Amino acid sequence: YEKSLDDIEEEEIVKSFKNDMYNSSCELISNVPHFYINDVLNSLQKIGLGSFSDNCFYAIMKIFDYDNPELISCVDSSYICYDDFIDDLLDAGVFGKSTENRLHSASIVQNTVASDGKNRIIKTLFPSFSYMKSRFLILKKIPVLLPLFWIVRIVCYLSDFVFRKKKVSPRESLNIANERVELMRRMGIL
Repeated sequence: YEKSLDDIEEEEIVKSFKNDMYNSSCELISNVPHFYINDVLNSLQKIGLGSFSDNCFYAIMKIFDYDNPELISCVDSSYICYDDFIDDLLDAGVFGKSTENRLHSASIVQNTVASDGKNRIIKTLFPSFSYMKSRFLILKKIPVLLPLFWIVRIVCYLSDFVFRKKKVSPRESLNIANERVELMRRMGIL
């Protein structure tokens, strides 16, 4: 395969654009005062997002090959799980819905976080009324049907699994959820 002149020109334009974006990003970050970054990180720490933001900052520095000692000194490296964090982000896809198993694992992870790991399977199988009424609008008018719609929800999920309409595996969803919860623990989020 020989590259045409147009292909070569397009590659050069893309390469030039990437370099310009990288240089602009570096210039922008280097002009942000150190105290401002510390204020942002301290605020994130106060609301429980310190270790998550440290992982985000570290990932940005690694991806863009940015080596700013002031910024690096702001990041607490004790909870950095760079490779696993990036793998988890990329595995999720754009909106966290790369696979049906990944999508189903999200509720298990959410219930683990909300309940400190206790009864997470029960809470996943039998979600709260507020969640269910957003999925099944009839529950707003007739709330006593909640148990029936729990069963409907479980049957629909199992039928997806049995008939393989959507390549869903309860075991795979649970494994993904467990891996994500473990990553959150290592990152200091849980």
